[in-house]
Amino acid sequence: MPLPVDVDKPGTLDRLTPREREVLDHVARGATNRAIASALFITEKTASVHVGNVIAKLGVSNRGEAAALARSVRSDRDT
Repeated sequence: MPLPVDVDKPGTLDRLTPREREVLDHVARGATNRAIASALFITEKTASVHVGNVIAKLGVSNRGEAAALARSVRSDRDT
């Protein structure tokens, strides 16, 4: 299930494709590339590429920071 994206908030997830948002949702739940690949019916390499693209587009250093940003956006949207 993709993350709901708040496109009005600058610097959020609006740069991500729908597939990258799906991947980020899995990353935010702590999924490995292998688990992401299995859930989305893609190869582990493709999952890894998507994770790398998400990290680059969000301007974060690693998947943990990407997950924290995703949770923050989700939290902001829920309030």
